[in-house]
Amino acid sequence: MATGQGGLAFFGLIGQRLNWLAAKQDVLARNIANADTPNYQARKVESFAAMLTRGRQTGLGMTVAHDRHIQAPAVGRGVRAEIDQAYEASPNGNTVVLEQQMMQVGEAALEHQMATQVYRKTMSLFRVALGRRG
Repeated sequence: MATGQGGLAFFGLIGQRLNWLAAKQDVLARNIANADTPNYQARKVESFAAMLTRGRQTGLGMTVAHDRHIQAPAVGRGVRAEIDQAYEASPNGNTVVLEQQMMQVGEAALEHQMATQVYRKTMSLFRVALGRRG
């Protein structure tokens, strides 16, 4: 099984997902905090898949022998935030839609909970495989 720094590549992928979710929460919090700021342009983070693909395109990803193999994200690559062009600007030039931002905060919280549950269950399986309960 492929190993990376500090453990299996799977744990690196979960770590990247959690870092991406933290960056997404940060961008959403900034959008909400600036909901009344004139001419503020709402931002969004790139998708997790796009971040992973970008990591592979840099040549820093793992080499795989088959298309169905999971490629680990490049270590140290940041998440990109861009201006969200999805909404019209209010009369003061602000493009933040609070309802949309709050929905995205809830989605990000659920995604974070799911990622941590996957991590916990995987650790539990390792403990069982090693003959340790608990």
